[in-house]
Amino acid sequence: MSSTFLKLTPSYHSKFKLKKRRRRIRKTDYNKRIKLIKQDKKKFENNKTRLVVRFSKKNLSLQMVKTSIDGDFILVSSYLKDLSKLDYKNINNSHPFSYLLGYYLGKKFIKKLKTYCKKNTNKNLDRVSAILDIGMRKSTVGNKLFAAMKGSVDSGIYIPHNFEKIFRSKNNETQPNDLFDERSKGIHIIKYIDLLKKEDEDKFKKQFPKIYSSKSSLNLIKKNYLISNKLY
Repeated sequence: MSSTFLKLTPSYHSKFKLKKRRRRIRKTDYNKRIKLIKQDKKKFENNKTRLVVRFSKKNLSLQMVKTSIDGDFILVSSYLKDLSKLDYKNINNSHPFSYLLGYYLGKKFIKKLKTYCKKNTNKNLDRVSAILDIGMRKSTVGNKLFAAMKGSVDSGIYIPHNFEKIFRSKNNETQPNDLFDERSKGIHIIKYIDLLKKEDEDKFKKQFPKIYSSKSSLNLIKKNYLISNKLY
């Protein structure tokens, strides 16, 4: 066959390959996703369960996802609005509410697995394990997504992580356990609210408008941030 039939256009010589649409709009990192779901051939049909954490400006969604050849299957999901059933007010995607939602999702997932085992297999539930999926978000020290993960771990789900590395403080001033305990209970937010109320009331009104305009006293707001026994 002679080469006269081929049109040697610039596009023919081009080696540029267009990336997938979800990668272009920065929603999915496919290289990272392959590493998360890839497994050994000997463990066929033993699919990994992922704890998918996704933040927006005002909301937080947590999902337990199982991947198969047919696609992703969402086993359990929970959102910040689910915490309103537990009489929490002024809910946002802060550190304490991220921890609470992670704990809530973990208990919900374990309860669902227990009922499934009783109905279908008549066996006791073994250790529930998952891996963390943070998507395109950067894994910085003390990030809110790790608070959601720690809530799921405390509920009884095994997620491999290094606690001392994730929740370490600058210059190792405080212990990781003390630092996490303070942030998960919202003590750092309460201290900042008290500081703003004394020093700059205009900034307090601008940064915490719901708390400023709420008819309830500031003591009730503080109790709202502190983790009570509602989930335990």
